[in-house]
Amino acid sequence: VLNTLAAVAVGMELELPFNVVAEGLNEFGGVQRRFQVKYDRNDIMVVDDYGHHPVEIKATLSAACSGWEKRVVAVFQPHRYSRT
Repeated sequence: VLNTLAAVAVGMELELPFNVVAEGLNEFGGVQRRFQVKYDRNDIMVVDDYGHHPVEIKATLSAACSGWEKRVVAVFQPHRYSRT
């Protein structure tokens, strides 16, 4: 949400028509491995996220818990012990 608001603010600062900014946001496909839904069927959702820092991991888990009514199970693969 914050990145979207920042994009809108930049568009306003550049005096772009709002519909141009909205169209650009609508066409944005996201970033690979950032809360990327890999599977979503039968009340099971599998999400891939490359959060590799405790702050990013916390944000990902917080988003999952607030946006999903069912139980959330996280599988974490540390790449460096110093970051966990």
